[in-house]
Amino acid sequence: MIRITETRLSKKILSEALTDIKLSGKYFVSSTSKKYEISDYATFVCSNGVVDIYNADAATGCCISIAGQSTNDVMFVSSISKMLNYIKNMEEDIVITVDDFITLSDGKSTFKYGKTLNHPTEAMIARLISFNEYLLNINLDSTVDVNDAEFIEFSNTILEAMIHISPDTLDSAIKSCDAIGSSLYKIDIHPDGIYNHGAFEIILSSSIHNNATEFCSVNLTSDVQVKGEPATVSFTGQVNKFFSRTDDAVFIQLKDEFPLFFVQNDRFILKAPHISVN
Repeated sequence: MIRITETRLSKKILSEALTDIKLSGKYFVSSTSKKYEISDYATFVCSNGVVDIYNADAATGCCISIAGQSTNDVMFVSSISKMLNYIKNMEEDIVITVDDFITLSDGKSTFKYGKTLNHPTEAMIARLISFNEYLLNINLDSTVDVNDAEFIEFSNTILEAMIHISPDTLDSAIKSCDAIGSSLYKIDIHPDGIYNHGAFEIILSSSIHNNATEFCSVNLTSDVQVKGEPATVSFTGQVNKFFSRTDDAVFIQLKDEFPLFFVQNDRFILKAPHISVN
């Protein structure tokens, strides 16, 4: 017998989440900066009045949690672009019915289409789901002082550095670095200073790949809270866009040669470090 599940969602909130979960933007791909999105598929996990939406490729994963009442717990995969196209002209309250198909309805219009069997990076999605459950049990609320926030443990290793930053400050720093046009970024937490010897500094920088003469650096030291050990991690992708919906602060956690974590109250990104190959 097919189990039918209905989930009620706000069209505006769902549309914003689907747009953001693609992580669209400029990335460093094949030795150049290109427009890219991590995938056009999202995994939905509906349970206990919350809908967690996941997306990933081999190097990046993300999750957004939104409110949504479901008649049963359910997990399904949908094309993002297809769902966005169908809901754009619908009314505010949308009901998603899941059986062998996905049906979208607002009481007037109804769209029905096939589910996707699995997300293209199913193993990464499974890891994100486990990590999201782990996050619920540690103190990383955006209102928490950095000294009270907890370090993330990943692959049996506790990360060593933490930055508490506003979305506006992160957005401004990324946009400054984007003038270089490489879509490559580096976070340096340095106790002895990189540009101001003897002073503690937090620097976001960008440079042209394999070109040491063209670069941008933004000193974030006076604009953020920080704790932990020195760390340096490079990454690609305009993460600032993902965190621009609210004023809630973002926690960035890192450790040399480990994945980088960006956590806001209702969402997070996990990014593999970018390794330059000369």
